[in-house]
Amino acid sequence: MNVEVKAFDVDATGESLLAMGVTDQEGNYELCFPGLEEDGTGQDVVVAFLTENNLWALRRTGSTVTGAGTGTTSTPEDRVFEWGSEVQQNVSGDLNLGVGFPAEAADNIALETFDIVNDVALWRVAADCWDEKDTVCQQLVLYWSPSSTEGTAYTMWDNAIHLGGSHGGDRFAVAHESAHAIMDMATRVHDDPSDHTDVMETAGLGCPGVHYPSNASRVQCAWLEGFADWVPLSVYPHLANEGFQFESRTWGTPGWDNGLAVEGRVAGALLDLEDAHQDGYWDRSSEGMAHIWYTMQHHPNATFNDFWNARGDDGFDTTSSSVLSTLFQNTIDMGFRDPLTADIPVSRPVAVTPHNFRFDPVRRGWSVIAVRPKDTDHDLRLFDDSIQSSLLGESNMAGSSEVDFVALDSGPGRRPLGDYYPRVPTAGAGTGKYDIEFAEAPTAPLVAERFRAVPMMPGDVASVFNFSLTGERVTVTLTPREENQNGDLYVMCSTGDSGTWVANRAHNVARANTLGPGAVERVTFRASGSCAAVVINKVGKGTYDLLLHVVAPTS
Repeated sequence: MNVEVKAFDVDATGESLLAMGVTDQEGNYELCFPGLEEDGTGQDVVVAFLTENNLWALRRTGSTVTGAGTGTTSTPEDRVFEWGSEVQQNVSGDLNLGVGFPAEAADNIALETFDIVNDVALWRVAADCWDEKDTVCQQLVLYWSPSSTEGTAYTMWDNAIHLGGSHGGDRFAVAHESAHAIMDMATRVHDDPSDHTDVMETAGLGCPGVHYPSNASRVQCAWLEGFADWVPLSVYPHLANEGFQFESRTWGTPGWDNGLAVEGRVAGALLDLEDAHQDGYWDRSSEGMAHIWYTMQHHPNATFNDFWNARGDDGFDTTSSSVLSTLFQNTIDMGFRDPLTADIPVSRPVAVTPHNFRFDPVRRGWSVIAVRPKDTDHDLRLFDDSIQSSLLGESNMAGSSEVDFVALDSGPGRRPLGDYYPRVPTAGAGTGKYDIEFAEAPTAPLVAERFRAVPMMPGDVASVFNFSLTGERVTVTLTPREENQNGDLYVMCSTGDSGTWVANRAHNVARANTLGPGAVERVTFRASGSCAAVVINKVGKGTYDLLLHVVAPTS
């Protein structure tokens, strides 16, 4: 509420103000004044309610007037909406007027419109002024009337919000335009209210008269409008169920453009940074709105990129995988590299844009990164650096049922431990998901003639095990315990040649991958070097038994 309330004494000579104040959030108020007139009788009291306080005011849109030689123009009339009680005769003590509402329908809509701004004021970070830096508060002014034909907008020529007749009481429209006004207050030159920074004026010039949240425009416009879209959806989360759904729109959403020039993507990113509701595969933040609000208040940001850089200057998170992932969910890629944990597979949707990952081997020996497609072929590339300029290897086996993988040897004298960066490139036609897993060989190597149990859940893609050879002839056997299991077996070996330290599935020493579910896969070969048995779980749940057997020499 925070509606201004005034008590007047009414007599034959007119009205005289007795007391004034502001209602609380529920509309309650208390006014105190002398109970007796000079003649000893009680006061004849009228209580009036006005859509105004020191922080915001709702005024009536002006009537149409004719300017000299300029035709018909609309000028605002500086009258707030006002309604009052009946005259209360001879009031000499306490009086409770009870619950009341405006009698006129327009006044009820005006009160609802006024209360929307009150909700924005309560939602924002606690401060005396809209601009937290102000020592003298600026008033947010709105103009509305039921018959207004003005286009709904915040205008900088008068620093005011103008609402079309149909937008009275519209939560999204009123809060959206209030966000524009507050941003302008926070970024304009404070000693001259008419001097606006480039943030609102220059950037705003690039916004089309009609702009859509799903369509690309300019990055400046997308920031201004995206921020203003975020505010009503943060104040009123239920609006997401009333046609303002931005968070669930991600890569591949039909009819939506991607990136920083799309206001709906900016709004979705801010919402996902803020709220605890996790949407889709990459929404991983829930920090609240305070950091976003602070950075907007203290920096004249013209684009989302400006905002993100300023956010870092303010000491807020701009680099963790959780915030970068949340931006990526909204098709804003600020260098996101999805972290993979050893032996924990993850599922991802079809790659309509490249999906970039990171993994960090910590144990000396072999590791493997593997991609298992579901109905749509997905390939794999492995890079040595975050910007993905140094390609180490790739696997692009054709087919929507073929598992691509790249193995690397980080044993002594081989590849270093540390960070590696897989990429799943944009896939071809299809809608199938894929599973990806980084597997690291356990510390204990395979020992000849001892079975090693390899448990696999349906989501598991790969496991890898170290062993060394010095030229002997060996057999490696992979035996599924369940008939539904379909496993492939690959053996990779590296030597002192650095070209053997990273190898895809085609560069194996031996493989067995043709017999299908429930079948035993077996390879026999001779090799020297640091070797790995790579177990690929194409489908199924259960345990495989892996056995290394040294073949006895024959005469």
